[in-house]
Amino acid sequence: GVDGVGFGPSVGLFGEYKSRGWWGLQLRALYDSYSGTVTDESKPSKDEFDVNMAYLTLHPALRIQFPSSDLYATVGPTLSFNMTGEYDYRPGGITDPTLTAVKVPDVNSMSFGAIAGFGYDIRTAASVSGLPLYISPFLEGGWIVQQRSNSFPDDQDKFDDTWSTVSLRLGAQLHRLLQQGNRCAVRQAIGDVRPERAQKAGLGNRQKAAGRRRQADPLS
Repeated sequence: GVDGVGFGPSVGLFGEYKSRGWWGLQLRALYDSYSGTVTDESKPSKDEFDVNMAYLTLHPALRIQFPSSDLYATVGPTLSFNMTGEYDYRPGGITDPTLTAVKVPDVNSMSFGAIAGFGYDIRTAASVSGLPLYISPFLEGGWIVQQRSNSFPDDQDKFDDTWSTVSLRLGAQLHRLLQQGNRCAVRQAIGDVRPERAQKAGLGNRQKAAGRRRQADPLS
């Protein structure tokens, strides 16, 4: 495989329903940006790609509240819609790229994945329209698969063969309670979510498939 590491911002809106029990529901709509440098270790020249991908991501999640604590866990699927995908190509790891702003080929318009993590609700001294304002820092891990179509033989046809991204998301949510007291609470986000990411993008088993690839496009 071919791996890379990078980072990118994520910003969006979120809503939350919290029951009187241990559970709740969340829904996020995020703009996710993935940027990183990928090195093809399967080639002696160790070609490099500076990749930039952007997605609109929908993330419904189950919120699990820990007893007698403001700590909670979240877990749920993700559905990501590709918006852009480009790369710069540097054969042999040279400084100046020989190809720039090349469209990543065979990108799937929609990819799925999952996110799980932990968060903590902190009540601030501020309020909006008389309702308390909360800030909730969180740490999550995510995995997106099937970001590119697979053109490998059947014995390599795995759902994460050609491109998958593993991410670590650190950020905070700013929100307020729309209801107080012992009744169910609905939270509304009024701020941005800005996590940082670590990207791991697999570009597939290029060494086995090299004979089937066109030289004109390093990623095709």
